[in-house]
Amino acid sequence: MKFTKREKEILRQCWFFKEMEDQEIVTFLKQSNSYCKAYGKGEVIFYEGDIVNQIGIILSGSCAIVKLYPDGSEHLFQKLSVGYLTGVEIACTNKKFSPYSICCLEDVKLLTFSYQCLEQKGMIEESKRVWLQNRLLQFIASENIRKYYKINILSTRSLRERILLYLEIQQRKKATEQFEIPFDRNQFANYLCVNRSALSKELAHMKRDGILKYHKNKFQILGCELSRQNDEQH
Repeated sequence: MKFTKREKEILRQCWFFKEMEDQEIVTFLKQSNSYCKAYGKGEVIFYEGDIVNQIGIILSGSCAIVKLYPDGSEHLFQKLSVGYLTGVEIACTNKKFSPYSICCLEDVKLLTFSYQCLEQKGMIEESKRVWLQNRLLQFIASENIRKYYKINILSTRSLRERILLYLEIQQRKKATEQFEIPFDRNQFANYLCVNRSALSKELAHMKRDGILKYHKNKFQILGCELSRQNDEQH
């Protein structure tokens, strides 16, 4: 299997392969029956209810974890970008039954390998198998923390609080005053479980009130009563 220079760098920086040598990565991919597959924009990688026993790494494009409804609507749980792992928490379960779908937001190239090589002894070197399983455990733990943050955001009383909590989390992650979020306006509204017009209206009010500055998906928090309340509580 051949990779471009950019794809090799993506694999080196991927959470799963970080700290591994290039040759170790190549050896693992050979032993784990890995392959690459291209998907078109709007294509579904797997649906809710599918059995998922493989793990993917996004080499190009972006995907979304979504809940699809019979009326054609959907709820966005998470946007997945280049280098992200797909299907990990499903493949690691006993039944491997997916509770969600993954859709392509644009053309995607996905590197996929079988989780079986990490479940069963003998397919790869034992010390490497244990080390990689530990990497997956750390990834799943991080994902659980991320899901807690979303539950906390959606449990707040008002749309303004939801927006501020989400933006404060992103600001802390980026450690800069001005930062970008991974969503366009429709995706942001979907993530917060509100309609776009309500989100746009509240953002305009927050800009008017001197709380935020923003342009498209670039934001800066200027002043936040919610932050001050949190500081006082701690």
